[in-house]
Amino acid sequence: MAKQLKPIEGHIAQINAPRFAEDRNMWVMMVKENGKWQAVTSRNEEKIKSYHQLLESKRIAQSINTNIQATSLSASRVRLAEYAYKVLERHSPEEDALLKAKSMLRDLQKIGTCG
Repeated sequence: MAKQLKPIEGHIAQINAPRFAEDRNMWVMMVKENGKWQAVTSRNEEKIKSYHQLLESKRIAQSINTNIQATSLSASRVRLAEYAYKVLERHSPEEDALLKAKSMLRDLQKIGTCG
């Protein structure tokens, strides 16, 4: 099982690009989280560079007061879900309209009247 990189959950003020530390034989990336520098290390170059890109996106999102949420959906499916939610929202002011629609679709599929 691959070792997980150190999770960075707080406010990210600055990120230094990953560099290879020959004396330790590993990749090191420094992240200033909540005013303190944290070292993130990995022996896998691709993994730490990918994590650097993720943290950089998170830092930018924090700077403009938005949140990034991980999802298994593709970008086009996220857009479709947002569109579907907006359509449902126009027809129902209830907060749980999407959950009710999903539940109704599941019930219709069980009895065989839909898709």
